[in-house]
Amino acid sequence: MDTDRSLRDWIDAICQQFSRATRWPLSFVANGEGTSAAIHGETQWRAELTNGTQTVGALCLGQPRPRDESYLQACEFAELTARLVERALSERAARELLRVRPVNESPSKPRGGVTVTIDQGPREDQSMLYVDRLLRMVTRQSGFPAAALFLLKRGTDQLNLYAQRVPEWLTVPHVDRSLAKAPIDNRCLRGETIIFNRPDSPEDVWSWLPDVATTGVCHPIAASGENLGTLWLYDRRDRRLTLRDRHVIESTASRLAELIERFVLLNESERSQRLRVELQVAARTQPSAKFHHGRREEWFELAGHSQTSEEVGGDLFEVIPLDDDRLFVAIGDAAGHSIPAALVMACVRGAIRAILDPPFVDHALKTSLGPHDVLRRLNSVLHGLVNSHQFMTMFCAIIDRQQMHIEYASAGHPPMLLIHQGESQLLGAHGLVMGVLDDATYVSTIVPLAEGDLLALSTDGVTEAVDSQQNMFGSDGIAELLIQHQWNDALSLADCVWNALQDHLSVDTSKDDRTLAVLRINSLVSSPPLRPVELMTTGT
Repeated sequence: MDTDRSLRDWIDAICQQFSRATRWPLSFVANGEGTSAAIHGETQWRAELTNGTQTVGALCLGQPRPRDESYLQACEFAELTARLVERALSERAARELLRVRPVNESPSKPRGGVTVTIDQGPREDQSMLYVDRLLRMVTRQSGFPAAALFLLKRGTDQLNLYAQRVPEWLTVPHVDRSLAKAPIDNRCLRGETIIFNRPDSPEDVWSWLPDVATTGVCHPIAASGENLGTLWLYDRRDRRLTLRDRHVIESTASRLAELIERFVLLNESERSQRLRVELQVAARTQPSAKFHHGRREEWFELAGHSQTSEEVGGDLFEVIPLDDDRLFVAIGDAAGHSIPAALVMACVRGAIRAILDPPFVDHALKTSLGPHDVLRRLNSVLHGLVNSHQFMTMFCAIIDRQQMHIEYASAGHPPMLLIHQGESQLLGAHGLVMGVLDDATYVSTIVPLAEGDLLALSTDGVTEAVDSQQNMFGSDGIAELLIQHQWNDALSLADCVWNALQDHLSVDTSKDDRTLAVLRINSLVSSPPLRPVELMTTGT
């Protein structure tokens, strides 16, 4: 029997459920069991089950009671059940064949069996056993002693020998061939079956036949309107195709096309699954990973939310303590979406760590660097690594609790919001986006802070989000919420603003990455400076 025990139990269970539901007995009869096995009453309806390449058995519907209208309905349900079971069998068989390696066959010696010879994906070294069965079947039923399957390499005009079933005395020529230089395959893939004999063909056609062959047949393999390859048959005898030969070849080609298409889909499904897992790993570097429960330190609190339009995105948020009294924060937005934007973001994130992270940087150098210096260095790094269309905006700041001020600079990023002593102000600066010009300069601005001040950092996906009336969420709504609830902790404030944003977006269909962070200053040490001060970058 071609079905294993667990599979047989599964089909029997389906039959039992069908019988209970319809009160008409449905049974499965495997190959070799005979039509009377496990059947109650006379069989009136029967449907063969195949797994894509061979028949494994049949579903049989008995008639133990008088036939009525319900029996006709039961036959319809049985037909649907048979097709669903057959589909499951085919998919299972395809998965199984991808896991089996051929025994006593070497890819370097393809004679006499199936051999995978081209790069079709991560399973290229595993045997297509069902392909071998089909090639064996076509040689037996057509009388041609040799068969070879050539497949088109995706995205090219290159045909490569994928599998063959040939006797020891025959060698398939031109195992790698370009369609431009393979006239027979080229004609064949236009939908024509080509048969030629050595005595009747010009000498330049002979080279496509094995030395010992007299007759060659080339038949197209296609599925869903797409050419997949060619099926070749060879014989030492001078042959002509009978009608039966043509039917056998066409049937084999159709089954090969179906199997190859399923094989490719399974490989693509596995690639998609692997990519999905890799993207999930990459997502751990996204800003949302920093905001699970907020962050509370001796003198500040931080909380926020981040959301990407795809698995990964280009929003960046970094917090790096420079020492006990100084905190570096940065928020950025790489142009584009998904993986391209995430790669730019990851590049800049790594550069920030290299410039400022304590294990790598001398304390004196960190003390001397201002936000404008950081942006200038990041711009130089990004300009050297990406194209000009892969730019990035950024706002970065250093909060100094000893000096009781915030020093900030911007590279084309929207202004950030500061709630200072109960009043809102925008921290804006004019600076070129990073990655466009190598010699861009940036300006740092110093603004005083007080205990209880709030800093709201966001990307344009937050402030530019629109509702059904095309009204932007904007900074004013954020400022109003923060002032109204300014004595709450940072986590509560971030949740409040984010929930208001979600309400605003109730009918929004745009796709954009969105990041919001709220930083609360709980304690400072000295007196603030009297007025803002601007610092121009100097070459360091």
